[in-house]
Amino acid sequence: MPIRLDSDAVRSLADIGFLGISRGRVAEAARIFDALTRLRPGDEVGPIGLALARLGAGDAAAARAVLAQAPQTEAVMAFTCLAIAQQGDKPAARDLHEELEAIAPGSDFARIAEAAVQG
Repeated sequence: MPIRLDSDAVRSLADIGFLGISRGRVAEAARIFDALTRLRPGDEVGPIGLALARLGAGDAAAARAVLAQAPQTEAVMAFTCLAIAQQGDKPAARDLHEELEAIAPGSDFARIAEAAVQG
């Protein structure tokens, strides 16, 4: 029988995963976010958290690969921009930031992308 998680359970697990990342427990956080990605493939929180765990482990290429498979929301675009910038491809990060700024001008996600580009 498949595991079903309601929104509150997903939020709680994501909070634990983000706390893990902030405390340097990226491997444990990655396991949480990998599970969320598998259990809720249409949600962005799993891939974003998994990508942030990969970034925390110093693997921007893996973060970018995770985000490429995620639903392409504004949040996913912002964190993809971060991963691209950390890979050192500032022109591609700038292009993605400009695309995001056109879609969601002045949004928090556009500001995240802008900060990534400015590095």
